[in-house]
Amino acid sequence: MIPLPEQRVKVTPSDYRVADLCVVRSTDPRDPIVQFPPLIAIEILSDGDSLRKTYEEGQDYVRTGVEHFWIFDPDERKALVGTSTTLAEPADGELVVPGTEIRLVLKDIFEELDELL
Repeated sequence: MIPLPEQRVKVTPSDYRVADLCVVRSTDPRDPIVQFPPLIAIEILSDGDSLRKTYEEGQDYVRTGVEHFWIFDPDERKALVGTSTTLAEPADGELVVPGTEIRLVLKDIFEELDELL
């Protein structure tokens, strides 16, 4: 798995999104612009971002075939999982990608963020 910050991702034949962070498979082709659905697309809310707009924009990733779309809200200290029909917090406080070693414990992430601030 390869994390790519601020990566342009092709979501339609003529449109692109810039994911705050995306994760691609190490076997995926390498291009300056990601031309295929990443495994994970992550958006991090910042000043001026609304959750609703970020979720709606994230639907481009979901329609493209991104398997995992996550939104982090550092102010509220939560993360949400977006699908084509819902936006919800993970019930167990963890973001995981089945079949991989990817497992993010939200409590730990936000504790580290608090230490940095």
